[in-house]
Amino acid sequence: MATTRPFSYNSAQSAITGTINIGTLCIGVSPLAYSANPGGLTWWMGPDEDNSYVIAKDVSTTNFPTPVGNVGNVQFWKSTNTDLAFTNLVSLISGTTQGSASVASAWLLTNGYWTNYDAQAFISAAVIVNDTEKTAIDTLVNGLKADSLWAKMLAIYPFVGSSGATCKYNLKNPLDTDAAFRLNFQGGWTFSANGATPNGTTAYANTYFIPSNNWSGGSSSMSAYSRTNNVETGNVWGTRSGASSTLFSCTLNSTGNLTACYHNTNASTSLAGTTSAVNIISSRISTSAQIQGINGTNQSNASNESASFSPNPIYLSAINFSGTPSGYSTRELAFAHIGTGLNQAQCTSLYNRIQTFQTTLNRQV
Repeated sequence: MATTRPFSYNSAQSAITGTINIGTLCIGVSPLAYSANPGGLTWWMGPDEDNSYVIAKDVSTTNFPTPVGNVGNVQFWKSTNTDLAFTNLVSLISGTTQGSASVASAWLLTNGYWTNYDAQAFISAAVIVNDTEKTAIDTLVNGLKADSLWAKMLAIYPFVGSSGATCKYNLKNPLDTDAAFRLNFQGGWTFSANGATPNGTTAYANTYFIPSNNWSGGSSSMSAYSRTNNVETGNVWGTRSGASSTLFSCTLNSTGNLTACYHNTNASTSLAGTTSAVNIISSRISTSAQIQGINGTNQSNASNESASFSPNPIYLSAINFSGTPSGYSTRELAFAHIGTGLNQAQCTSLYNRIQTFQTTLNRQV
């Protein structure tokens, strides 16, 4: 059975239930009677996406040739599902040389195009076979793009597929390389449909993301979705060098002060809470302002940024202290991201997209 979805030109960018807007291109994401023109728009079904990369762009003049006349308001392109074919197609569309498929996809987003490339490339690389997980990934990618968050993500770890071989992949760049920030799981881990659980004594995951190489001053963020409520104080993430001012870490505890976050500083900020089964985010939006939040709600702004960043990769479920893991955690992870700085509205939007993702997978907390 062919996999297709509906599209339309939405000049007012009006909100229509069951759809999302990426600029003035409107995409159907829920079953609707599109022949009845929901939102007062004329809808067109896109090409079959099975084993294909598809690109769509709205046509504001609404005169693109179609089988029923020059009345189309969306144009489509399609390639086979290889990086080379996709890159070559985008090079043709853009009239420029695209160096890679990920660069080509970024060009499309910047210029108002939609593509299924990012979700499908991850699904193929991680060999995701569960239809619910496929739908959740596709919805997540489209939602992040609709909220203008996708370009701010440098690494996204959805933890799907129930194995280390699938959970390691970075949704933003699903290559099995250190440079692509795919995870390298060390020690004892347990994987399931709910995510990845470290054993608390030897387990950590190397992200290969080095703050000093990949972040600039005043713009950085990270989040993690913990499904475990307990009283331990292990690190959800962390890295530092010998200098304490380079410390970037987060611990959770379900009693008293829920979190202690250090964001490229030797001064921590604490957030109150009653459970460690939460989504925690730490975002720096300037060298003197940061956001520490739980489930999309900000609780603390504090701490000036250090003049230097850790030269050691960030670890998940432990802290990387100059190459040595310590402060291990036992909490099950169901999502994590590393990105550039997010303001409060963006932190809230990110949490909402993450929670929708977890709810689709029936593993929300």
